[in-house]
Amino acid sequence: PVYGAIILNTNLDKVLCVMNYECTSYSFPKGKVNQNEEAIDCAVREVWEEIGFNISKYISENDYIDFKKSDSQFKRMYIAFGVDENTSFKTNTRKEIGKIEF
Repeated sequence: PVYGAIILNTNLDKVLCVMNYECTSYSFPKGKVNQNEEAIDCAVREVWEEIGFNISKYISENDYIDFKKSDSQFKRMYIAFGVDENTSFKTNTRKEIGKIEF
């Protein structure tokens, strides 16, 4: 499974996206769960790795959207409300993220 976050700004009218390193597609910050890792902990860790921001105080275990197509992997995206657009984001990965922007 894959876990991550849909991060909304303080006005709730913009969403944060990450662009892959090749700059060919946008997505929400997310990643694969580690063995014995709780879903919400995975989302917090993956967002930290991809954008350098701790979402733990912005999310709840009850606010998420699950995605599952018959031919693809299960994804759960937690909703992070009210993140300031002026926050400085910086990836903690190498050759994974090309851009981070609302």
